Amino acid sequence: MKFTQVRNATIILNYNGKKILFDPWLAKKGSLRSITSPDEKKNAIKNPTANLPISINEIVKDIDACIITHIHIDHVDEDSMKNINKDTKVFVQNIEECLQIKEFGFNNIEVLSENGLLFDNITLYKINGQHGETPETAEGMSCGVILKSDNEPTTYVCGDTIWYGEVKKAINEHNPNVIVLNACDARLMDTGRLIMNLDDIKKVRETSLDSKIIISHMEAVNHAFINRCDVREFVENNCLDNIYIPNDGESYDFK
Repeated sequence: MKFTQVRNATIILNYNGKKILFDPWLAKKGSLRSITSPDEKKNAIKNPTANLPISINEIVKDIDACIITHIHIDHVDEDSMKNINKDTKVFVQNIEECLQIKEFGFNNIEVLSENGLLFDNITLYKINGQHGETPETAEGMSCGVILKSDNEPTTYVCGDTIWYGEVKKAINEHNPNVIVLNACDARLMDTGRLIMNLDDIKKVRETSLDSKIIISHMEAVNHAFINRCDVREFVENNCLDNIYIPNDGESYDFK
């Protein structure tokens, strides 16, 4: 399995012979509105806050499937979807978002299942996320995905979620070899934290001692409250091992 960090939650997994693109957010730097956070200075910065590290053509070339964990402004947008072949297999979290993706012109869409579904010789499991500090303040529905194959490491892309019971349950039941965390501590003005923070990274590490943990969704949105340097310092101070903090455009091969 080859993991490539593109930008924000946009990643590519080359998994069992398939090129799978997650959350294609390919907008030009600064072309989208800011997201209102508790920090007024951050609110003056437009999104995305970083350039794409590679060309859009390279990102979308020869993709076999696209997985959209949820439809939010920093995970997918209409202009990005124009760059993807409309015959591409697309997986979404529910019927409502299936209908939204159909409006972009895609014709091969499937809803993920908690019981698992097959994509050729890869099994995909939907894992529910909590996109906020409490169910009441969660910013809509979101999901993660576990990929399993006989020839590859079991991989859990957690999506936009905080650490909570369903994440712990998924780790204990599926025992993933690789876990991808969205962990920039993004926050909204009125409802607080949306995704994982430093403490959540530590909880994942303590729950899954042997897995490799990749930190994603970093340094690309204006409402983020930690960066890669913060994570590196925290990892070092807490003696946490097997944690990868990729720069945009960086790849890892896992056997």
